[in-house]
Amino acid sequence: MNIPALAQNMSYKKTTVLAVVLIALVGFAVYFNSLDGKFIWDDDHLVKDNIYITNGIHFPTLFTTHIGSGANIDYSSYRPLQIVTYTIDYSFWKLDVRGYHLTNIILHILAAIALYWLIGVLFKNNLLALLTSLFFVCHPIHTEAVSYISGRADSLALLFMLLSLIFYIKKSGISYFFALTCYVLALLSRENAVMLIALVPLCCYSCKERINIKKLLPFLSVTLIYILLRVTFLSFHKADPTTLFQRIPGFFAALTTYVKLLFFPFGLHMEYGNKFFSFTDPQVLVGISILVLVLTLSFKKRQYNKVFFFSVWWFFLTLLPHSNLYPIPIAYMAEHWLYVPSIGFFLLLSYGLVRLYKTKTGRLFCAVGGLALLFFYSFLTVHYNSYWRHPKSLYERTVKYEPQSVRTLTSLAMEYEKEGREQDAIELFSRAISLDPKYAQAYNNLANLYVNIGKNAEAIKLYEEAIRVNPDYVEPYYNLGLEYSQVNNYEKAIEMYKKALLISPNYAQILNNLGVAYASIGKLQTALACFKKALSIYPEYVNARNNIKQVYTLMGDNKKSEEAPFY
Repeated sequence: MNIPALAQNMSYKKTTVLAVVLIALVGFAVYFNSLDGKFIWDDDHLVKDNIYITNGIHFPTLFTTHIGSGANIDYSSYRPLQIVTYTIDYSFWKLDVRGYHLTNIILHILAAIALYWLIGVLFKNNLLALLTSLFFVCHPIHTEAVSYISGRADSLALLFMLLSLIFYIKKSGISYFFALTCYVLALLSRENAVMLIALVPLCCYSCKERINIKKLLPFLSVTLIYILLRVTFLSFHKADPTTLFQRIPGFFAALTTYVKLLFFPFGLHMEYGNKFFSFTDPQVLVGISILVLVLTLSFKKRQYNKVFFFSVWWFFLTLLPHSNLYPIPIAYMAEHWLYVPSIGFFLLLSYGLVRLYKTKTGRLFCAVGGLALLFFYSFLTVHYNSYWRHPKSLYERTVKYEPQSVRTLTSLAMEYEKEGREQDAIELFSRAISLDPKYAQAYNNLANLYVNIGKNAEAIKLYEEAIRVNPDYVEPYYNLGLEYSQVNNYEKAIEMYKKALLISPNYAQILNNLGVAYASIGKLQTALACFKKALSIYPEYVNARNNIKQVYTLMGDNKKSEEAPFY
C-alpha cells in the first residue's frame, strides 16, 4: 500500500470538500436576502402567468416554441430547459416566490462549484480555483442573473457548459457521453452556449492536451443542427432594420462599461437601452483600445502564461454572442451578459493574488487583499439584492439611470397604479408614449387604467391606437372584447376575440371569453367548443370548467352537467 499517495489523496478530498462548503456558504450568505423578492419584470410572463408550467401535458410544447408562449407574449428566445425548471418549481412551490429564488441561488452555487472543478482540472491549483469561484459567486455583477428569477437561464447554461468541458477533458468514453449530453442541455438553456464549440479547443490548449478533431466532430454536428433549427423551425426573431455598421460601435462602448463594472461595480441597474454610437465616440475608442491591447498581450504570452491566455480568450469568446454581430434588438449591453465572460476576469484577478501569495513578502498582502475584495463584493451584492426585492424599487432605480426606457416607465406606471397613484401613473404612461409613439404596451396599459377609473370611452380610443401602431399585439384586441361585452355588444366582442385568436390561437382566457360571448347570443354548441378548447390548453382553468357545466345545464343535459363539477 502506498501510504504517502493515500494520505495525499485524502488531503485532496478534504481540501475539495472544504472548498465546496465555503463556496456554498458564501453563495447563500450573499443571496439570502433575495429569497423573499417579488415576481418582477419578465417573471410575470415566464412564471406567474405561464400556463405551460402548471401541467405536464404541455411538456412537449416547451421544446417547440419560445419561452413566452405559455403567457401569449412574444419572445425571440428558445430556452425550453429554463421553462422546464419553472415547471419543476411549480410542482413544489406553486407560486410561492421563495422557492423560485431558492432554485436560482442553488444553480448559481452549483455553477461556482463546477467552475472550481474546471479550474482545478485545467491548472492543477486549488487556491487559484477557490479564489476564482469565490469571486464569481459573490460579485455583484451577477445580481441580475441570480436575484431575478427570469435570469435563471444564465446560471443554468453555464452549469452545463462547465460540466461539458470537464467531462470532455476526462479520458473515459462515458465521460465523453456526459460531455456531449451536457452540451445539448446547455444549448436548451440559453443560446450563448453555442460558444462552447470554441471553448473546447481553448481548454485543450490550456491544459496541453492535443485537440482531437474526431472527438470534436460530434460537438460540431450538434452545433450545426442547433443553428439550422434556430434559423428555420425554431426561429422567433423578427426582422431587424439596423445594419452591422450601426451596431458594432455599441459593442466597443459596452466593452468599456463592462470592464469598468467588473473593477468598480457601482451604479448597477437594469435596461441600458438600444443605443447607437459612432466609431469616434470616446467610449468606443477606449473599447477598441482595450480589445487590441489585451488580445495582443495574450498572444505574446500564449506560450509561457497559459492562465493569462485562457482568461483573456474566455472573456472575449463568451462575450461574442452579445457583440451585436447578430442583431439583439432589446439592448446594446446588459449586466447579465457578463455572467459567463466574467470568469475570465475573476481567473485573472485570482492569478495575480496567487502569484503574490508565492512571494515571501506578498503572502500577507494576498490574504488581506483577497479577503477585502470578497467582503467588498459581498457587501455590494447584498445591497443590490434589495433593489430586486420589489418591482417599484427596481423600476425607480432603472428610470434614474435610464430615464428614456419606455418599458421601464410603463412598468413603473403600473406599480403606481396598484398603489392608487393614478395621476402619477398617467404621467408616466404619457411620457412613455411621447418617447416612443409606437410602443403599443403603453397605450394598452394606460387604457386599462382609464377603464379602472371609469373613463371607458377614452380607453377604447387608446386600445384602438395600440392596435394601429402594432396590429400583432394581442392584448388590446382582448381588452376591446371585454369592453364590448360589458355593454352587451357581443357581436363586436366576438369580432375582437377572433382577431386576437388569429395572433394567439392558444390564449385560454380569450377562448373562454369568446365562449361566454357566444353563449350570451344563444350559440351554446359553439360556446361549448370554445370552453373545451380553453380547458385543453389550461386544464386548471376553473372558469372554463364551470362554464362547461353551465352550458350543459342550459342545454338541458343534466347528466353531463353533473359530470362537470364546479371548482
